[in-house]
Amino acid sequence: MKEFKVKVSATVANLGPGFDFLGMALGIYLVASVREKEGSEIKADKEDALVSAVISLSDEKKIPLPKNISIQQDTNAIPAKSGLGSSAAARVAGVLIANKVLDLQLDSIEIVRKAAQLEGHPDNAVPAVAGGITICYNTPGGLEYEVLGPPAGLKVVIALPGLQTDTQKARKLLPDKVSVKDAVYSAARASLLVKSLVERKFNLLSEAMKDRLHQPYRKELIPGFDEIVSRSLKAGAYGTAISGSGPCVFSFAPEEAASSTGKAMVKVFNEKGIKAEYIVTDITKEGAQIIE
Repeated sequence: MKEFKVKVSATVANLGPGFDFLGMALGIYLVASVREKEGSEIKADKEDALVSAVISLSDEKKIPLPKNISIQQDTNAIPAKSGLGSSAAARVAGVLIANKVLDLQLDSIEIVRKAAQLEGHPDNAVPAVAGGITICYNTPGGLEYEVLGPPAGLKVVIALPGLQTDTQKARKLLPDKVSVKDAVYSAARASLLVKSLVERKFNLLSEAMKDRLHQPYRKELIPGFDEIVSRSLKAGAYGTAISGSGPCVFSFAPEEAASSTGKAMVKVFNEKGIKAEYIVTDITKEGAQIIE
């Protein structure tokens, strides 16, 4: 077997009002290598999402893994439990590795569906596979998605606090039912968000990234969230929202205001006694890759 690498990006899910169906891929990556190694054997580890994904597909397809391969994570710039899709990236990498090593010949939609199944929801898995900004939706035939190219002139600023959020805990904060009024509120803003990104009407983003389905509940886990939104907009951001289930908060911003936006968000966390840093990155149009 010839050595190869897989490269999968971090992702931001929801983008404010797009709860469980909008996401985007970032220029922050996990890279893993697969190579032959004498006497090596892949062992299951429930804490290792990448290896677990490989083994899951091997078991599902009833195709044993070769005994002499080694899977090694080379670099991973995606912080765990941060709201940047670390587990989705690992599972996508695992599905890609299994697809190649076991010669499954899965196409992109099959890879997306398997990664989403392992992840439990699709909004991180889809952009990790496809790149760009993605809209995913379920049909009688299964999960489908569409991809929007990254709009020019838009930076993503991520405030990364010294906190971690458990996705399952964050989901338990959400109500089982919402009012029609709140559902309409968020649907309208999700539509406005897509229009603002497609037509580069970034002045609409501050309103378009509001929602009533998840952020009002999840912000309890993010000290100072409302102040972060307010100060980031004053610093020049177009719009700000929780990244995934948090605790990261992200802003869309023009390049000239990216640094001031990041500093403004970090300052709020610091005032709450929480260490934080910020990252400025781009939306990447590249999907998950195999590099030989």
